[in-house]
Amino acid sequence: MCQFCVEHGDGKKWYLEAENYACDLESDLRRRGFIIDFARDFDGHVARGIRYLEALKHVPAPLRRLAHEAATRRLRRSHFGQPVPKEDAARILDITTSIVRVPCVCRRFHGKGDHAYCLLITTRPIADLSTDPFVVDLAARILPDYGAGPDLSDFELLTKGQTMTMLDDCEAEGLLHSIWTFVTPFIGAMCNCNLSSGCVAMRINQSYGCRVMFKGENVATIDAARCTGCGSCVARCPFEALAGEDGRANVRSGECYGCGICRAVCGEDAIRLVDRRLVPETAHSW
Repeated sequence: MCQFCVEHGDGKKWYLEAENYACDLESDLRRRGFIIDFARDFDGHVARGIRYLEALKHVPAPLRRLAHEAATRRLRRSHFGQPVPKEDAARILDITTSIVRVPCVCRRFHGKGDHAYCLLITTRPIADLSTDPFVVDLAARILPDYGAGPDLSDFELLTKGQTMTMLDDCEAEGLLHSIWTFVTPFIGAMCNCNLSSGCVAMRINQSYGCRVMFKGENVATIDAARCTGCGSCVARCPFEALAGEDGRANVRSGECYGCGICRAVCGEDAIRLVDRRLVPETAHSW
């Protein structure tokens, strides 16, 4: 199990523990301030971080590794993520009270539009976005063109059913689901993204080798008797953990993050997820 499962989940999946979603941001000024700063200066934070990682390319590998490890330790205390399969996403939505669909800041940063693929999830009941005092106050602090009032037209309050339909659509696009902390262990968001969509976290994690997310609690396995070797799952995997070998797909278990997106494109139902701890190669790989 990952570090957070030990520290914040009592040995179980930490993101299925209701207390990790408790959200009283009116009185929790630390988390409130972190969320506001994160959203208000997202582009600045990312730009500075990328410049730092680019500079690290020019230092000796041992020093670069130490710098990455220090950054990972710092991020685990503030803003860290983990992929979750769709069935666990559904269980998360059973815990949360309010689901708000918001524009994606990563896509905006990379000039790929700001389509609403991200979800703010909280146990705080929200009946109406336009009149909810916390949402209005947060939007007023974050949105640059506040004017006479925040423009919440790009924000949408969703039901669980609507959200699950959205997650199905995301999987059809090859977008994995992941949950993120805003001052650990408070979980505040579920993102749906991949490298090609402009995900900053995946770029840092995969392209720079600086860990900003745990691997998932599962790992993919292939039923060789069902697999036809079509290659669809190989092309879909966000982590390049699948390869075609001898006319069949093969999982490089050590590279698999257990997101389950490969399953959505398999027409033969040849892929399933198993507990990472049950596979010797991945039992201690997070």
